[in-house]
Amino acid sequence: MKQLFPALLLGLGLLAFYAPRAEAHGPGFAVVVYEGKVVRKFRPDVPRWLHHHDDFRRWYTRGPYHRVRHPDWHHLYRLYQRDAAWHRHHRRHGHHCHH
Repeated sequence: MKQLFPALLLGLGLLAFYAPRAEAHGPGFAVVVYEGKVVRKFRPDVPRWLHHHDDFRRWYTRGPYHRVRHPDWHHLYRLYQRDAAWHRHHRRHGHHCHH
């Protein structure tokens, strides 16, 4: 019994560490390690031109927009561009306001 308990704890810890994060609708983008390779997976409605746009993907998954079921990707991209321009402007002019 004493040998079983640490092994059980280790197994549960590894399971929790490698388990995918639960989300209601999924952010649309996922990075998965499959057989030692990093594979990017996308929802079927994500346009191909956004598949390799890392900055947009980071902005999208960290913001509130990833909860929208059927997003208008062009509109979201315009919001991302406006937000990025706002941050660039404020960083360039010495404003350290966190938005």
